[in-house]
This record gives sequence, C-alpha cells and structure tokens, in this order.
Amino acid sequence: MADFTASPEESLKVFHLHGETVLLTDDMLLLASGKFCPAQVVRIGANAYGIQCHFELTAEMFENWMNEDEDLLKTDKENLNAIFRNEQPDYTRTGRKLMLNFLKTAGY
Repeated sequence: MADFTASPEESLKVFHLHGETVLLTDDMLLLASGKFCPAQVVRIGANAYGIQCHFELTAEMFENWMNEDEDLLKTDKENLNAIFRNEQPDYTRTGRKLMLNFLKTAGY
C-alpha cells in the first residue's frame, strides 16, 4: 500500500502486490513514481501507458489474495484487514479517477 506522485501537488493512494518493476528505457516517459515503485506510471509513444498498481482492487479480491498470496500469508491478517478497510475509500477513488482519465484519453 503506497502513494504515488504525479507531481508534488498531486498524490494518489494505490495498492501494490508485486516485486517486479519496469526499468525505464530511452523511449519511455516517466509520468509518476511511488515510494516503493520508481516507475509507477510510464508512457511509450502517444498511446501506450503502463501503470504498476492494483487500481482494480475490491474487498473480495483483497480477501482472496490474503488467503492465496505467499507474501500476504506471512502477514498479520487482522492488522492488514484493518489497514485495507481504512484505505479502501482512497483506493476506490484512485481506481475511478484512473479509469475515467483513461477513457477520456481514449476518446470515450
């Protein structure tokens, strides 16, 4: 769980569950970085975007992941659930904002 920053004035709360990351190349434009992910959002060319976070996360998905993911199985589930419940409204707002911006960029 982390924030990513598109600019010093704007930060969005997102959920991470990955150890992999993108290594920037000369043809990539860095659009946002995060505390745990330096290349959080990138663009290649005019129409290809990469976003490293789970902006689609729902409470049901989170519950499933807590019971299946190797890393999450090692955590204190009660504490992690409390954190998730507290952060979920921000995750939902972020997901909607990202999807609406995507649709707008795509011309819908």
